[in-house]
Amino acid sequence: MRWKSISQRIPPVVITEKNPDWTSVDEMFQEICAAEFETKIKDRSIYLQTKSLDNYKNAMRNLQKAQINFHAYQFSSESSIKVILKNIPSTVTRAEIF
Repeated sequence: MRWKSISQRIPPVVITEKNPDWTSVDEMFQEICAAEFETKIKDRSIYLQTKSLDNYKNAMRNLQKAQINFHAYQFSSESSIKVILKNIPSTVTRAEIF
């Protein structure tokens, strides 16, 4: 079986301020991001989509320093794996499972 390399999609950073100042936010991102980025204004929020992981992390770090409310999504590689085990006898201990 051949594995295809899957490029990791970088999630957007969502600025959730009540009345975000678009011009100051745009200026901040232009200073932070070395590569291209896209921004969208939707439902009173600003969505920042970066092209690199470094810019994503820099944007979050600088938003925290500026005390701007934002929401960031978790990477799929960082999410925990959930497993459901069925039909295991009650005599099996946790140590045997892990």
